[in-house]
Amino acid sequence: MGFFRRLTDSSFKTDSDGKTIFYPWGVFGKGYVLPSKEYEEKIRSFLTKYYAFGLIAIIVIGAFLGLWFVLLFMVPFLFLIGQVRSIRFAKSLQRSDIRLSFKENVRRMFTRDRS
Repeated sequence: MGFFRRLTDSSFKTDSDGKTIFYPWGVFGKGYVLPSKEYEEKIRSFLTKYYAFGLIAIIVIGAFLGLWFVLLFMVPFLFLIGQVRSIRFAKSLQRSDIRLSFKENVRRMFTRDRS
C-alpha cells in the first residue's frame, strides 16, 4: 500500500509551527488546520482505503462492463463519494492561508521526503 500512502501524503503539509494542514482538493483549494494527530490519522486512513478501493473497483468493473461504463458511471460516482467525505472532514476545521504548490504536491507523491 506504499503507493496509496504516498498519494495520501500529497494531501497534507506541515506548516512552520508544526501544525498539519489538510488539502481536500489538493493544489486547487485551500487547506484546513487539523486539530489533532488522531483526526489526521482518521483522514489518512480513509483516503488510503478510498484510493485503493477506487482503483480496484475501476479495474474489476472495467474488465467486466467496459471502459465506457467506468468513464460514465464509476469515475463520477467515486469522485462524488470522495468529495462528500472530504467536505465532511473539513467542515468544522479552521482554514489556513498557506497554499499547497504543485511542486510540493508532486514531491510528496513521488519521493520519500515528506518535509
